[in-house]
Amino acid sequence: MPRKYMQRRNGLKFFTGSNLIQDYLYGLTQTASGLISLEQVAEGVTRNGVRTDGPAGFSSTPMFGIPTQEVPLFLETVDGDYSGATGDHGDLWLTFPQNMLWGVKREIQVYREFKPKKDTIEYTMYCRVGTQIENADAFVVVKNIKVSS
Repeated sequence: MPRKYMQRRNGLKFFTGSNLIQDYLYGLTQTASGLISLEQVAEGVTRNGVRTDGPAGFSSTPMFGIPTQEVPLFLETVDGDYSGATGDHGDLWLTFPQNMLWGVKREIQVYREFKPKKDTIEYTMYCRVGTQIENADAFVVVKNIKVSS
């Protein structure tokens, strides 16, 4: 990422899948002598601001001072494309949230159908959506991050 974007670090955000965040948080409990005890982990959670609670999509502890946003449906079952890669891999994005554009077409169609056997009404909605990155220079993708099993 060019330096002119890194100067605005307070606006950057990491986006990654649930399992990679879990691996990162687990890695925070590792030391050279082994695992940190549960008491020390609990103390570190309050001291370092590591959050392990919250709904899907919550922001956990910052990586390198940059907030991390959980994206529960990020694909984390991709095979690595480097030599000797085994297991599942995922991606990590670094960008400004305003750099990701989301569009929804106005022509939204909603269909209503009554199911007498279930005694329910089912609704089906069709709409066109699209996504785009506005500035590719301010968007970094880290590929082939190994997901622990």
